Amino acid sequence: MLKKKKKDNILQKTVSIKHLLILWFGCVLGFGIILAVATNFFNSIVQETAFGNSTLFVALILGIVSLGFLAFGLAILGAFIKIIRSKKIKAIINSPVFIILAVLCSFALGILGTKVFNPVKEKNVNSQQNTDIVKQKEPNIVPDEIFELTNGERIKNGIEPLKRSAKLDEAALERAKVIIEYDEWAHEATKSGVPYTEAIKRANYWNTNYGENLASGQYTSAEVVNGWMNSDGHRANILDKKFQEVGIATYSGELNGFSTVVTVQIFGGYQSPNYSQETINGWIGALSSLREIKPSWENIKNFSSTYEANKQDADRMIEIINLRIYRIERIVNRMQANQWLTSEENRWAYDDEKLYNEQEAIANRLNSQVWK
Repeated sequence: MLKKKKKDNILQKTVSIKHLLILWFGCVLGFGIILAVATNFFNSIVQETAFGNSTLFVALILGIVSLGFLAFGLAILGAFIKIIRSKKIKAIINSPVFIILAVLCSFALGILGTKVFNPVKEKNVNSQQNTDIVKQKEPNIVPDEIFELTNGERIKNGIEPLKRSAKLDEAALERAKVIIEYDEWAHEATKSGVPYTEAIKRANYWNTNYGENLASGQYTSAEVVNGWMNSDGHRANILDKKFQEVGIATYSGELNGFSTVVTVQIFGGYQSPNYSQETINGWIGALSSLREIKPSWENIKNFSSTYEANKQDADRMIEIINLRIYRIERIVNRMQANQWLTSEENRWAYDDEKLYNEQEAIANRLNSQVWK
């Protein structure tokens, strides 16, 4: 009875070893196939990763995972190592060479599985498929299409379409270039010193209202415009009635460490100043007053003795009156035509108060004299 029991135990141990070996081999085979399938899957959807080619990246990651599971398999065997009688088998299983061979076996099966799941096709077919993938990933953003899509949005909202401006196109291209060159994604452009207002100035474009839309990371013109329309600020620019002209440009390069296409859209528009009647009447009143007092001040030259004694003040008084009349006439004419003042005329309007104060001071000094 004792001998029979001993034989049964030995048989039970032998069966356990066989089961463990089968389990371990299945682990190696299974993860080899998983490696093949996963590599094939990632190759079909990922072109590149932060670590380079996706094939090598996935193989590396799954290889590490396979090592983990192989180690688990070895641990199972190690737990039952006492049931193995042969010292040679113990030494083989515990040796680093055995583990390395197991890992190589896993990768070999992975490569074999890749060939099985992804059979080699004719070279010309593969070449065409690769070309199609590249075309899908390459951005195709066309300024003319963006122009049409932008006007389509304006028309849908009952707004007059924009006109294309060559000068604004030039300004938009300069903006796109400096964004890439200085790696600066900002309307303010503090690094480059070329915000859109400066680019507009360099393009010799003038208007009263300006705006800018920026986009990056899209693949089609439709994606660009859809992105803008889903953003409150960009949408407001596209649908702003005070804009009548637009310029659009794209530029390819690297931004924040990634290859991309930057799209710039710059708006320009004219809006009438619509001066208040009170403002216009104020300038008209000042002009009438100057015209009224001009003859009397010019007449002081007839009082020779007093004039000679105060010649500098008298001549300056007449000069100020004539200068203010000339400037205010220009300002009034511009306002009555509902046109914006030029930069020079704006400076005149600002300086007129200083001239008025100087005129009053001179008038007080001259009026204190006895004219004869």
